[in-house]
Amino acid sequence: MIRTLLLLALLGFLSACGATMPPKLHPDLLRQPSPEAASELERVERQIIEFPSLKDKEAQALFAAKTELGSKEQELTQSLKAQKIQKSAFGAAQKANDQAQMDLAQGEINRLEDQINQQTAQRNYLKAKMDAAQAKVDLLEAQLALQVAEQLLQQAEIAQTFLESEPGRTLKGFEPVDLSLYRTYKTNQQKKLAEVEKSTQSLVSAFEGMAKLQPKGAAPAVQAAPQAATPASPTLATAPQPKASPAPQSASSTLESADSTLQP
Repeated sequence: MIRTLLLLALLGFLSACGATMPPKLHPDLLRQPSPEAASELERVERQIIEFPSLKDKEAQALFAAKTELGSKEQELTQSLKAQKIQKSAFGAAQKANDQAQMDLAQGEINRLEDQINQQTAQRNYLKAKMDAAQAKVDLLEAQLALQVAEQLLQQAEIAQTFLESEPGRTLKGFEPVDLSLYRTYKTNQQKKLAEVEKSTQSLVSAFEGMAKLQPKGAAPAVQAAPQAATPASPTLATAPQPKASPAPQSASSTLESADSTLQP
């Protein structure tokens, strides 16, 4: 009973995700599967039932990555605001011809510049980490959809075989099963899975490239995505020190600079 309810919940989840599924089959048509068909159907159902626990683990990792990214973005925002204040202070000191205050403000501008560069690198790394975590969840969902499509096709074949049998021909009110609907649905899920696998590989590879720039032991190892390449441990770079000058100097990246290049 629990297995049946779980499978129905998963079918409902896939329907809510916009998947156009073939018609459900009446339980009366699934009463007499062959031993081979029953065994294969049982195997697929066992795999489907494992997905919720696998997805829960990846969903927790995704939540943690989003939380980390949000915290770092707040730090970066505060640093940018602080640097803006120091630039205003520099301008006011410059108008007052107060060299001491100009030097003090410029020193803070330079310090914040280094801090912003570092925080931007960290932010970019955490964004890549979050994208990789999201890809793992998406991949599991695509794998689940394919397993469900396989289950539906097997059930359709069992139902068709039953309707063609002597007991099945005596049933009233049942139309022949259109296997093409179930085969097409499975083919579509196979194509979607291939697309998600390609996207996941791209995101994991991007994260792996950033990870190679990180000093050894600077960040925890990243778990591999299901059926995807294993990312290495991530890193972040140290920005070059800007030189003080009579006017405020800034080359800091903004919050939108997720694609900026990390320097080893």
